[in-house]
Amino acid sequence: MTALGAAVALGTPVAAAGQAPPRVPLDEFAWVLMALAVALVPLRLVRPVVTLIAITLVTGTYLVAGYPYGPVVLALAVTAYAVALTTKPPVAWSALGLSFTALVGAQTDLARPVEVLPAVFAVVLWLGLPALLAKIARLRRDAVDERLRQRALVEREHAERLAVEHRLAISREVHDVVAHSLSLISLQAGLAVHLFDRQPDEARAALTTIRQSSGEALADLRRVLTSLREPAPTAPDHLRLDRLGEVVDRVRRGGRSVSLEVIGRVRPMPGAVETCAYRVVQESLTNVLKHTDDASAAVRLTYGEDDMTVEVVDTGGGNPSPGGSGQGIAGIRDRVVALGGRLSAGPVPSGGFRVRAWLPVVGG
Repeated sequence: MTALGAAVALGTPVAAAGQAPPRVPLDEFAWVLMALAVALVPLRLVRPVVTLIAITLVTGTYLVAGYPYGPVVLALAVTAYAVALTTKPPVAWSALGLSFTALVGAQTDLARPVEVLPAVFAVVLWLGLPALLAKIARLRRDAVDERLRQRALVEREHAERLAVEHRLAISREVHDVVAHSLSLISLQAGLAVHLFDRQPDEARAALTTIRQSSGEALADLRRVLTSLREPAPTAPDHLRLDRLGEVVDRVRRGGRSVSLEVIGRVRPMPGAVETCAYRVVQESLTNVLKHTDDASAAVRLTYGEDDMTVEVVDTGGGNPSPGGSGQGIAGIRDRVVALGGRLSAGPVPSGGFRVRAWLPVVGG
């Protein structure tokens, strides 16, 4: 505002000095018109179209009066830029067109005739050039806004995908931790009820197993919840293959016969591979407890040079029942696929059910 006023006040006398008649010398009315034009400019921030019309009237009056050309048109140019930048295009171009027509007409007044072409050229400079610059700025601004919108959309989708994956991970962990122990507890509870009167010692042993299994389940669940509170949740560190014997022993206490065979050079594997293999065995033996009354199971771990194979076969058809959720098999399949492996699960011709997982090993 101050710079514009200074440019008009200092530049107009200089511009007028080089203009010969028929331009009218500057007088008090000319200075009033110039001051009014400059004073109206700040209104462009709130009412750009109204401000353009008002400054057009002031500038047109200045031109009709025959005063010299000069920096007074800067107020018009600044306002034209604001209109083109901030107003909807149909409204902006209508207002600019109206201003263009009025200013060309003001310069071709019959009392002071001038050539129409120079008048048109002058108004194009005053209005068209600022409008063109505003159009370019608007396109760049819209492009930036669109990029920001697309980035925000991608980030939101990414956040939603991470949230879904996190919920699925929590669901898998809780299922894997709880399902095995609860299946054993349910089995032993039924056994205790059945033997309570006739074989109290056996019933007491079943209750002891329930107490041990419930304690282990609570400890495992506590480990999972603790890992989820960490900045970067990780799998519980106790899920190592050298502890598979504990899972096998718990299933044996549930009345099932389970064998464990290890083939190949036993060595530490990457944590993700050991956790996945542990969960495959745990879920498979859980299904044996849940879906068979009297069956044996064979667990086989095969260490290859750059892979590992986990196979669990039972003799009693220990597949998820039709009424089950199937979450366990789906969960371990997701784990295996996430590591680039393959999982197959289904009945075998000789009877029973087989779960087989192949896991690639990197860094084992």
